[in-house]
Amino acid sequence: IKNRDSSLHANLFDSVRGVQKAIYSSTTQKESTDPTTLNAFASNGFSVGSNIGVNENTKKHIAWCWKAGGAPDAGFKPDDAMIDGEAALCSDIAAKAGASITPKAMSVNTETGFSIVKYTGQGNDNDSIPHGLTKEPDVFIYKKTSVSSSWMVKLNPKTYSAVSNEDQYLYLNLTNPFGTNTSLTDSSDDEQTILSPNLIKFTKSGHQNDDGVDLIAYCWHSVPGYSAFGSFDGNGSTDGPFVYTGFKPAFVMTKLYTGSSNADYHSWSIYDNVRITGNPNHSPLYANRSHAEGKRGNTAGDSGGDILHVDFLSNGFKCRANGTELNGTSSDKFIYMAFAEQPYEFATSR
Repeated sequence: IKNRDSSLHANLFDSVRGVQKAIYSSTTQKESTDPTTLNAFASNGFSVGSNIGVNENTKKHIAWCWKAGGAPDAGFKPDDAMIDGEAALCSDIAAKAGASITPKAMSVNTETGFSIVKYTGQGNDNDSIPHGLTKEPDVFIYKKTSVSSSWMVKLNPKTYSAVSNEDQYLYLNLTNPFGTNTSLTDSSDDEQTILSPNLIKFTKSGHQNDDGVDLIAYCWHSVPGYSAFGSFDGNGSTDGPFVYTGFKPAFVMTKLYTGSSNADYHSWSIYDNVRITGNPNHSPLYANRSHAEGKRGNTAGDSGGDILHVDFLSNGFKCRANGTELNGTSSDKFIYMAFAEQPYEFATSR
């Protein structure tokens, strides 16, 4: 949930960690508990309290929501999992996958290729966790919740041409390019992750598996007609590149990972069809920044977010600007995550 009118961090909640427990995509802050934030999940939505990050009086807000497999047991007992709405045990899932770490809780939607995994690191080389999905993830985002840390983003080299090997990673809360270690104490070779159809293996103990530290992981794989992940090259033109997704997007997040030497332009830019209902789709918000809507990613005071825009089309999206964050030059290279407006066979043209 992001307050669109104020410079406040986006609040992230999930039913695996539980209500009132916020983490923030633009900071390293550990999980906080606040009864004035999101205080209930319902079958048809959620309710919030008075916290200005989720419910500031007279201000506009946006919520981006993904449906996993359902909330684990209401008592949040260790070993609880939900897979496609059916109760399961994390220990059974871990044993079937051959994982060395049994998660504390899991929620898995195999139909949409999305899972949430809560686990405690063990600090051993070659430890592994189950992700619960039917194929290896394309995107794996994780965060330490019991201590302060950066958000880590792992991309599958088979999906993203941007990724040359499994050592590479990005930070969701930072603009850094691949593999740099700003604000972390471990070295890049401690971050190798191997993704398989059953589990995620950490070849070194590293940031993703610190002994005794609680973590949350969000995992996605592409589903035709619902989600698409990949890379594209800029061309520096207002007649920018077209990215085929196979559906009309509702949500697109892009990141420049090479090209401009100005790191401030390497933000995680989010476009959606609810804040902007027609083309061109403009005024991105940023996963790594607290800026209000319509402020450019490079500085909080730089207006003109409307010049960074894309068209959401029936089968993908097209860049309609040559701003550095989106399509500055032909040497710019980007990654993206996209999700459908109307999944599967019901998509219609705009």
